[in-house]
Amino acid sequence: MSSSSTSSSLASPPAASAGTAAAAAAAAAAATVAATAASAAAAVTVDDGVLARLGRLYHEEGEEGQALHHFQESDRVNPYNLEVISWLGLWHARQEQVRLPFCFFLIC
Repeated sequence: MSSSSTSSSLASPPAASAGTAAAAAAAAAAATVAATAASAAAAVTVDDGVLARLGRLYHEEGEEGQALHHFQESDRVNPYNLEVISWLGLWHARQEQVRLPFCFFLIC
């Protein structure tokens, strides 16, 4: 009887080890995914020219909200793009926001 109780007690630890190993493998996989996502985010570069082009395309399609968003993002990336400064200044003037156009034209 003692040998069967010994063998049943030996069977339990490997099962617990298998669960621990699976948890460790899942944690390692999650860490790998997080590291991959972080390096992918770091690899993405923002091009102010692309954002400005998207703004122009949305403006041509009459989607002023999307155009404004893309021109603002382009201005955030490169505040020295004269086309973007002009578009944003004119947009604010059309919205009758009197003070804001001066900030875009004078680069406040």
